[in-house]
Amino acid sequence: MGRVITGLEFHDRLPVMDLVSRWTRACGRACLLGCLATLTFACRSPLPGDGAAGDGGADASRSLPTGKELLAAHAAACGGVAAAASIRSLKIDSRIEIRGQAIRADAEYQWREDGRFLQVQRIEGVGEVVSGFDGVDVWSQDPIYGDRVLSGEERAQALWLASPVSWARYAEYVAEANTTGRRTAAGRTSYEVELKINGGATATARFDAQTKRLTALSMEVISPSGAQPVTVAFEDYRAVAGYEMAHVQVVTSATGIIREEYRVVVANAPLQDGVFARRKSAEVKQVAKRDLDGDGLADRSGEQASPDAASRPRPPAEPAVASPDAARVGREE
Repeated sequence: MGRVITGLEFHDRLPVMDLVSRWTRACGRACLLGCLATLTFACRSPLPGDGAAGDGGADASRSLPTGKELLAAHAAACGGVAAAASIRSLKIDSRIEIRGQAIRADAEYQWREDGRFLQVQRIEGVGEVVSGFDGVDVWSQDPIYGDRVLSGEERAQALWLASPVSWARYAEYVAEANTTGRRTAAGRTSYEVELKINGGATATARFDAQTKRLTALSMEVISPSGAQPVTVAFEDYRAVAGYEMAHVQVVTSATGIIREEYRVVVANAPLQDGVFARRKSAEVKQVAKRDLDGDGLADRSGEQASPDAASRPRPPAEPAVASPDAARVGREE
């Protein structure tokens, strides 16, 4: 067994866990939702390539592709709307690392085409974060904020980012998309698009002019403690059931850098309604108490999964069912 994290160390790690909880909860996996850009927020995180020469102004904007043209081009470059529509469900297993903090997490994500999702993160030395959408409520359960139901702008942002195909179905989520400029950095040219999401959230996306793909996203992630600017870079696009998704996301914020990498992706496996059910409050309290008592706070950096970690209660999961149209993408460990 590893060393037990002290109360002071746990307190010091709360800002990082808060970011992990907010980003991965809001983004679901957000499969993750490739993009990039320059937000108009005063304290936003800098985007890759900021400071490079670019085009701007009203005259320049008239010669640029429109925001919706760039969104459509991204969807086409990733395989097209029809390919995205063929994905009826996803199961994703990933590994998350917080650079400079010696914190790692394993994450499991399940999503269905009706928008329901479940995400579980087990953060070493901190605890467990669970969130989902059961068809009625977008809910979240974690050691920081407890058991709660999301509402308003936070709910709308979570539903948008939780969908792995929201960029192909952008008309359902994006109210406005305005191209604000063209920028060249490190020999690559990209377009910046300011987005207004249904429900009130805003973000700025950057699309590669050559590949047409979304390369990063800057936005403010909403939580009970306030909005935090983040920038997400999307890397390693690979096909899942004919539609390309970024398998690596790097999140940069004032509290640190988080890198998430997909290890296994399974498309179109059956997922029943019970998978997305919200845990009962009694179970949430039991998990939180166990974490604070030390079992969930063992520092296991560099160790294999321990027996007591493997025996921890898990949210309902479907048994593995082989189906003719199931597609699997995996990365060797």
